[in-house]
Amino acid sequence: MLHRSFLALSAVILLGFAASACSDPPAATHVRAFRGAYVGIGASDASPVGYGEVHMRVTARHLLVEFATGALVQETPIAFSDMEPLSADDVAALFRGGASEARAASVVGLKLQGEVENKGLRYLFFRDATADEPVIYIDDREYPALSIPLFRVSQAEGGTLDRLLRQMDIDPDALPRVNADGGARW
Repeated sequence: MLHRSFLALSAVILLGFAASACSDPPAATHVRAFRGAYVGIGASDASPVGYGEVHMRVTARHLLVEFATGALVQETPIAFSDMEPLSADDVAALFRGGASEARAASVVGLKLQGEVENKGLRYLFFRDATADEPVIYIDDREYPALSIPLFRVSQAEGGTLDRLLRQMDIDPDALPRVNADGGARW
C-alpha cells in the first residue's frame, strides 16, 4: 500500500514539475503577441555620432538585446523568468502627468525582479503603436537620455528609423550597426 502511495505521489510531483517547466513565466505570457525582431537606436559614448543601432528579439523565453556601441556589439539575453510584469498603476506613472486608464491598459510593462521604483530599466510594449511610433520602449528610470525606442523591422525598412535619425541630425549611414555576423559597422 505504501508503495502505491509513493508511486502516486511521485507521479504527481513529476507531472507538476513537467507542467511548471513547460509553462511560460508570467512576463513571457504578457508579451506573447510581441514575439519577433525589432530595431532602434540607443545613446553610446563610443560612437562618433553618439548613438548606435539596437536590435531586440522577443522569443518565448527571453529578450535578446544587441547594441552596436561603435566599439563592439554588446549582446545581452534577459530571461523572462528574471522579469516581472508592471501593474497598470506602475505603467501609468511612467507617463508625464500619468496616463489614462485606457492608455495604460494598452501598454504591457516589464522590469527585472527586485528593481525598485525609479531605478533600472522598464520595458514597455505598446499594443496600439502607429506606423511611425516605437512598438517597444526601453525606459531608463535613472538616465532618461539613455532610453531606447524600438520599431518593428518592417517599420525600419519603411524608413521610420532613418527619419528619426535625420530629425536628430544624424546621418543614418554614420550610425554604428549590428550586422548579421555580429560585428559593428560605421
